[in-house]
Amino acid sequence: MPLRSVLAEQYRQAKRIPDAVAQLDTLGESLLKAGNRDAAVQVIESILAMNPPNQAKYHVLLEKIKSSS
Repeated sequence: MPLRSVLAEQYRQAKRIPDAVAQLDTLGESLLKAGNRDAAVQVIESILAMNPPNQAKYHVLLEKIKSSS
């Protein structure tokens, strides 16, 4: 999982936001499957900080995770 985070950061720095979001999205899913909701929330917040075009999807997911805790 740490490799995805590093790769996402490299993509973000290279202004390859869609690629960074894709990596973080996969990381977030893995964290949720592992039951690590707090880390998944942090990942989703990182995605939202990059202002992806599908922000609404991530806002809904974030609220769903927070409300199920």
